[in-house]
Amino acid sequence: MSDATPTRALTWPAVRKLVLQAIIVAVLAAAAIAIFAIIAGTFAVLEQKLLAVVLVFLGFAFFALFDAAVLSRRNDRLALVSVAVALFLLVVGVLKVALADPSDQFATHGVWPELWSWIGLAFVDRVALLWVWLLDESRRSVRRPILRVLAVATTALVVVLAVLLSLPLLVDRGDFPNPYWRATAVAGVLSLLGTALLPLLAWFFRSRTPVAVPPPGSRRLAWPLYDDGTPLPADADGRPDYSEVLQPPATPGATTGPVRP
Repeated sequence: MSDATPTRALTWPAVRKLVLQAIIVAVLAAAAIAIFAIIAGTFAVLEQKLLAVVLVFLGFAFFALFDAAVLSRRNDRLALVSVAVALFLLVVGVLKVALADPSDQFATHGVWPELWSWIGLAFVDRVALLWVWLLDESRRSVRRPILRVLAVATTALVVVLAVLLSLPLLVDRGDFPNPYWRATAVAGVLSLLGTALLPLLAWFFRSRTPVAVPPPGSRRLAWPLYDDGTPLPADADGRPDYSEVLQPPATPGATTGPVRP
């Protein structure tokens, strides 16, 4: 068992507990603001901004809870990236609300239009993260190098697409030229194409690979797996590649996780 497993077991449950506590506090804060506005009989710019900030924090808390409860069980690195994106969205949302135009709540850059712009930004970034997650799962399941290269290239295109779609929502005070949107459309088409080709090519190569029929009465061994359930990669001959497992540990005392058949 590697040294990262105990750390992982101790860290993510603590994160989940902390996020749940933050959600409860945010809900109570939103209720307090609403009660104050009802008693005072006014819902001025300050109350609007406070409520919008609480809503942004609630969104961040739910994003972080999903990362700690779901993504951390499949991919630690992607979960950490997702938490970093959630922190980025929190900072951007707070700045958007704080710098909103106080003259008119329904102006182009008022409190609520800025909040809706942040919701669009959060939707784009979170969908891109889920897309990358699915591509990473596909990359882990395929054995042919060409399919892995296709998965990595598609992941890069999805990241580029997310950045191109996020910039107009992040910096919405400028007009973007027509070539910018054309490049965005091309990145979107290529991302969809790569995502569609992955299962199709995997099925195509699988159908062309002859299946060895074992003799009667024989038993076949399952494909070896890492500790987290990820299958080992295949070498050029289609056999399990044990090179990473048989490498010596990087630090004294670290041991390579056992491989179960």
